[in-house]
Amino acid sequence: MIDAYISVISALKHCGYFYKTEVKFDFIYSGDINKSNTNDKLKGYHGILVPGGFGSRGTNGKILAIEYARTKKVPFLGICYGMQLAAIEYARNVLKLNGADHTEINPKTPFPIIDIMPGKTHNTKSGVLRLGDQEAKIVKGTHIAKAYKNTPIYIERHRHKYEFAMTTYNKYFQGSKMIYSSTNLNETLIETIEITGHPFFLGEQYHGELTSKPTKPAPTYREFIAAAIKHKK
Repeated sequence: MIDAYISVISALKHCGYFYKTEVKFDFIYSGDINKSNTNDKLKGYHGILVPGGFGSRGTNGKILAIEYARTKKVPFLGICYGMQLAAIEYARNVLKLNGADHTEINPKTPFPIIDIMPGKTHNTKSGVLRLGDQEAKIVKGTHIAKAYKNTPIYIERHRHKYEFAMTTYNKYFQGSKMIYSSTNLNETLIETIEITGHPFFLGEQYHGELTSKPTKPAPTYREFIAAAIKHKK
């Protein structure tokens, strides 16, 4: 399992070099997290990261971990699938959209917060994915703006076929504390989400870890670890 997340591990270590500190982390199997043990499993951590993935296995535990991070004000970073599940958690528990889900998990959900992108199919071959470098447009005054030093446009690598569409956001989330902080250039796909009033709660649709370097850590990971260091204090 650890090998599958080697890029994430490396990005976290890069942040440690940047801040001249040791970043310690544990892997917690989300299938072992349930409502009765969430606090025992997660208390004491200074940050929670939910990485990318596919399928339904362990999603309930991931959503419980996201809820814990949101409600306990623990710094949170969601990568790709982790970002999508953060939107679902918020839809269910804050917006009270009962049954809100991801159409890969539940095609019949009454609230398809995360759905397949137009023109894509449920075929799992890589040719149906949105792949490679994609440009994103930043919203000023956000964690993302700070992470990318207020540059208006940035580029990150993607690998996904499901999306949190702007039309979905506007229909259900507009006016809530969950905001989008960057979009694709034509403002149809959401690239990052944040929660206002939270020390650091950020989800990214892309994989910032893929371009992280020992001398230049991924911007969102860097800000996540900065928030974790502050949380520890």
